[in-house]
Amino acid sequence: MSIKEIAWLAGLLEGEGCFGTIKHTEYIKKYPIVRLAMTDRDIVEKAANLLKVNLLGPYKRQSQNGEIWKSCWAMNICGNRAAGIMMTVLPLMGERRSLKIREILSLWADDRRRCVKCGLLVGPKKYRCNECRIIYRREYNKALHSPMVKSGRKRKRL
Repeated sequence: MSIKEIAWLAGLLEGEGCFGTIKHTEYIKKYPIVRLAMTDRDIVEKAANLLKVNLLGPYKRQSQNGEIWKSCWAMNICGNRAAGIMMTVLPLMGERRSLKIREILSLWADDRRRCVKCGLLVGPKKYRCNECRIIYRREYNKALHSPMVKSGRKRKRL
């Protein structure tokens, strides 16, 4: 991405974007997310192409009194890529957005050192603490060696 494209993206995300975190349903960790949603398909499509993500939509929307609004287009980026985008556009953001991005990156950096199941601190390049790793291996081995029954085209566990 060129400097001009980064500046354009930063301006777009400053005005129309959303920076936040999402929590995986199964895990304790929170992941950074960058969202962009607006009614101008060409603008969202250009941003999605720059970031090499899929364009989402159109989403039909309507007000509480039943008035139908214009269709909305969106794009989302989660995880490490979202953190990278946040770090890239951070120097170009306003004060409020910069504070929010710093807060999210701080949470993300802390969560990267935690077990995905219980939240305990773990060493570098580890996803689970020793206790959770043992439980995971037991469950995996149990599932691996459990009898399987063929049902149609799919296989089901007994």
